[in-house]
Amino acid sequence: MTVKTNIIRLLILGLAIAGTAIGQPTFMLTQLPSTLRPNDPIMWVGANGEMLGESIDPSTGIAQCDKYQNGVWSVFSTPGYSCYVYGANKSGQFVGVLQGPTSETGFPYYPFINLDGTFTPLLPAGPGSAANSNTGWAGAINDSGTVTGNLLVLGLSGGLQSGAWIYSGGQYRMLTSAGTSGNVVYGLNNAGVAVGLATFGSALQADPAVFNPDGTILDLGDLGGTGPFVGGVAYGINTSGQITGTANTAAQYPVPTGGTDAVSGAFLYSGKSMQQIQVPGANFLSVGNAIDDAGDVLGSYQNEYPASFFLPPDGFFYYHAGMMYRMDNTLIPNLPVGATVATVSFVGGSNQILLGLTLSSQTTEWFLLTPVADSNAQPAITAVVNGASFVAPISAGSWITIEGANLSTITRLWNVSDFVGDSLPTQLDGVSVTLNGVAAYPYYISPTQLNVLAPDGLTAGPVQVQVMNPQGTSNVFTVNASGETPAFFLFGTKYAAAEHANGAPIGPAALGGNFTPAKPGETVQLYGTGFGPMSPFSSAGQILPAPAPLANADNVTVTIGGQPAVVTYAGVVGSGLDQLNVTVPAGLPNGDAQIVATVNGLSTQTGLAVTVQQ
Repeated sequence: MTVKTNIIRLLILGLAIAGTAIGQPTFMLTQLPSTLRPNDPIMWVGANGEMLGESIDPSTGIAQCDKYQNGVWSVFSTPGYSCYVYGANKSGQFVGVLQGPTSETGFPYYPFINLDGTFTPLLPAGPGSAANSNTGWAGAINDSGTVTGNLLVLGLSGGLQSGAWIYSGGQYRMLTSAGTSGNVVYGLNNAGVAVGLATFGSALQADPAVFNPDGTILDLGDLGGTGPFVGGVAYGINTSGQITGTANTAAQYPVPTGGTDAVSGAFLYSGKSMQQIQVPGANFLSVGNAIDDAGDVLGSYQNEYPASFFLPPDGFFYYHAGMMYRMDNTLIPNLPVGATVATVSFVGGSNQILLGLTLSSQTTEWFLLTPVADSNAQPAITAVVNGASFVAPISAGSWITIEGANLSTITRLWNVSDFVGDSLPTQLDGVSVTLNGVAAYPYYISPTQLNVLAPDGLTAGPVQVQVMNPQGTSNVFTVNASGETPAFFLFGTKYAAAEHANGAPIGPAALGGNFTPAKPGETVQLYGTGFGPMSPFSSAGQILPAPAPLANADNVTVTIGGQPAVVTYAGVVGSGLDQLNVTVPAGLPNGDAQIVATVNGLSTQTGLAVTVQQ
């Protein structure tokens, strides 16, 4: 019985929550290679140095999509069509729009996907979509190739309505549900969860919305505002489901006509409630435009009531580890004299920022911002939780997540070179963790989150946790330990991580890739952590020589859809990785069935599901 490396990597990485900053971050500014023509935008930068951009052919006025590779910019061929890049994933696959040469309705924009240099049209079929659309775009693509976008469609009454869609595995799905209208999507994460806006019920205002893979649409509400037409918009979502955007607040701003207008503020949503990100000096509008996997937010702000929301912002901000910073020369010491920030975005898969600067010559140049470690920034722990459920307590030999600030100056996973023989590493680039003075085994390090394997020997009661790195030693954080802390890892936001016997993932097709439901009577494999020690015992600090059953395997029970499920195997199959082989009860109806596992009276987290289909 084996477990593939890819599922271990997928399951262990977890939620990152901003902590409290100890020192102000600073950045090194590095200019990127010049584009084909002055002021041409760079839209994406890859870890391997490749870039995507746009340029305008001065002879035709047609916009072109460009690629930088091996030191040279080249143009994609789209004869007769203007090309615009709207989104890209870590592999450099990108989406956007092609503007057609002719149109019956006046706005000939067609969504496309480019996976390998070839432009493939994306035209969702069905009522009120491709045949009736006069404009559309593909706005985001995740690392598995799932795409989301929007169409403006001709409604039944003849008026124009927005139509949000998602494309995965060659299939389209319109993002609609009963009681919503005017749906628009902007952001997409690797779990297939999209965000944007929707109008709920008979309300006049649209609210920030979450479009879940199971077809449900969540109303995030606003920040106490009153509209009248837009309560807010969600623009970005990270891997762990944190969301940013803008929403109406309770404040009102005086406008030149003598009236007032709603103030809209940037927000951060971490799964429970929407919290405003305070931007000093943003009197009228602040917007969270993007969020990275560390929970940091990039955004913009305006100080005064504008004639249009589409006017350039007055400035940009960087919300990092719970602190607010303006993107100016206090954050970027080598910012060119007279330069102003024109646009900012995160570089996917790194802690760098892509920055467009309007120089004193009124030309726009492109730069990378790379964080520079603050030698005085001591590590600080703000939370220690189970690495799958993200709540305390913790247990010996299980995966735990440490949240805080300045925990590391780099972001990476362990790799083969970190191991000595069969021993797991006790430090990565000088970052180490102790629990009651005993070394833990770090798998993932970043400035705001560490994922580590707890050592053997933890007994029920308080445990003192500390982080050490080249900048110093953290505060002592106390968390409770228990003999078992059972929890399932997740696919998406609510599906227990499960596989068919052939290794294919279990879940609704909306999750993308090759997800398929489980069948009643099928034996499936579930993955979690914290279910207890194995027998015979094997040290947590050593590579597991072979899978072994749990010492308390006879005490493990599982229910699916409220019905008892037969547990045919309960054991440890990798470092801190528990596997349960469970037979899905016969007679379950099609759809999502709630799943709960219990060991010695302790249960996994609530609200999880397994998708079942006859």
